[in-house]
Amino acid sequence: MPGKMQVTVFIALLTCCAYAGGQQLTSVHTFVCKNPQDTGPCPQGGNPSSLIQGSDGNFYGTAERTGRAPDGGGGLIFSLTPSGTYATVHEFAPGDNETYPYGSTPLRLIEGPGGKLYGETGLGGSIGYGVLFRVDKTGKNYQVLQNYSVDPAAANGSSPTYLAAGNDGNVYGTTYFGGSNSCGYGNNCGTIFRVIAATGAYEVVVNFDSATTGGFPTNLVVGPDGTFYGTTIVANGSILFHYIESTGEMQTTSLVFPVVNQEATHGTVSAIGPDGNLYGTYAGYLLDGIGIFEVQLDGSNLQIHPVYTTNSNVSPDGLVLASDGTFWMAEYYGSTGFGDIVNLSPANGSLIQTLTPFSSTSTDGGAPVQLFSATGGTLLGVSSLYGQAPKGSYAAGALFKLTP
Repeated sequence: MPGKMQVTVFIALLTCCAYAGGQQLTSVHTFVCKNPQDTGPCPQGGNPSSLIQGSDGNFYGTAERTGRAPDGGGGLIFSLTPSGTYATVHEFAPGDNETYPYGSTPLRLIEGPGGKLYGETGLGGSIGYGVLFRVDKTGKNYQVLQNYSVDPAAANGSSPTYLAAGNDGNVYGTTYFGGSNSCGYGNNCGTIFRVIAATGAYEVVVNFDSATTGGFPTNLVVGPDGTFYGTTIVANGSILFHYIESTGEMQTTSLVFPVVNQEATHGTVSAIGPDGNLYGTYAGYLLDGIGIFEVQLDGSNLQIHPVYTTNSNVSPDGLVLASDGTFWMAEYYGSTGFGDIVNLSPANGSLIQTLTPFSSTSTDGGAPVQLFSATGGTLLGVSSLYGQAPKGSYAAGALFKLTP
């Protein structure tokens, strides 16, 4: 996460609901759209997809829609102050022939060097399959840094999956496909790319390959020394990689997960735990559930904990280490189909509690997609659907907070 400063407690804009274990979610902001229901435009954004806290103490995020469904318009970047003041930072507007040459449907967002916001869109750009962009927090100086292709063999990568600020003053990210090495069936194995903050230049710094590093990277976890860790897929499991920005060195270790009926399972690291180890979730096509694992930074002492759920369809969204020393995680579908928040033990991966506040009529919305720990230990997140809106309008997602 980017640097943070002390902030005041959120003003609760909507009602608060209590749930299991004494925990409560508070709906902080609802994304209100104009009728007709589920199809009308969302001039202040709808279907939020990411949220971060900036170094100025304010919160910044993306909303995928502004126009009418199903096309949805271009979406926007928004800001929210700790006292609850909402503003649009940048709207992705159409160009000629209702195309979006500068991107549409914004997804991930981070704060990079100099306080600029860096992000990716799922659509739009000169090719139509999304862009990498940066913009000032004021909304000024919007710049497209890379146009992505749908081609899974694109040399500069395709299907971007993550962004992170490097300890060398530049911005790094991964693409699931593309690069120079084939992983079979027309799919290249993916890349790590770098954006030089001073110039905005985009360059591939790692081409993954099936023989040594594995393929299809997802997360970049920032280690205690600012270097990057992540996981890739190989036929018999996963590979943990360690990328050192200052030297370009790539270190790898094979991680062997359970094999079920001759089908491998795979793990994805997503957090540093209270003991300084890497933690993540593992799952597999034939595995009866989802569990968490831990491994030391050098790839040794892999510990695979029993599954915390036997429901393989909950769609977990990354572990967050909270101020209480345990992990919290959003599940997009969860146990009800509307999403859950689960609390997990780092010691043995067991389920401590499940919060089920989400529904099609809840003030907290439904389908949560992200949690992160803000200054002061409060967890914040966004639900991408539903919520409660005034008569004559409808809700398309909510921003909520939770105190562990």
